Amino acid sequence: MSISDKTKKSLENIGLTSYEIRSYATLLKEGEINASETSEKSGVPYSKIYEVLGALEEKGWIGSDDSRPTKYFAKSPTTALKTTKQNSENEF
Repeated sequence: MSISDKTKKSLENIGLTSYEIRSYATLLKEGEINASETSEKSGVPYSKIYEVLGALEEKGWIGSDDSRPTKYFAKSPTTALKTTKQNSENEF
């Protein structure tokens, strides 16, 4: 999935890293996949993928299931943005 430069900049402005953006876009495109597949398809190094997926999950952008291996899935952009906005408001 290709994300425009404007969208990337907007996502960076709300606190996502380039690895997080690439991983999230991959999950949006691919649906429910494991960490290894996410790494391969997004180009995020495997050594970083669990850290990136954990950060996205903590931020409310993705979810995961209890299967082995764990499968990850993107939440809708609307839901993710609402969660980010709510978290920002709670911090203030």
